[in-house]
Amino acid sequence: MAAPIRVGEVDLHFAGYYSRAVAAAGGLPVGLSRDTPVDARVSVIVERVDGNVLSGGADVDPARYGQDRLPQCGTVESERDAWELALVEAAMAPGVPLFGT
Repeated sequence: MAAPIRVGEVDLHFAGYYSRAVAAAGGLPVGLSRDTPVDARVSVIVERVDGNVLSGGADVDPARYGQDRLPQCGTVESERDAWELALVEAAMAPGVPLFGT
């Protein structure tokens, strides 16, 4: 877990280097939980941010792009795929910047 980032009188806790890099660049990192249901709220979230950083993780399920899963494919997380792809789709229309690993 990363050290908290102090914003005014509030400590924000985020893991990893991504949040520190966003803060160092003058941004306010906002952690979005992949446990948030994918629905119309995704577009509301995207409307309120200046950019999105997708931090990487498990492999995207090859079925999402019409391929079979090969033995060398790592762990997949279908719920995370759905959440992140919904964010990407919502960000593309208004041109919200996307960054990823």
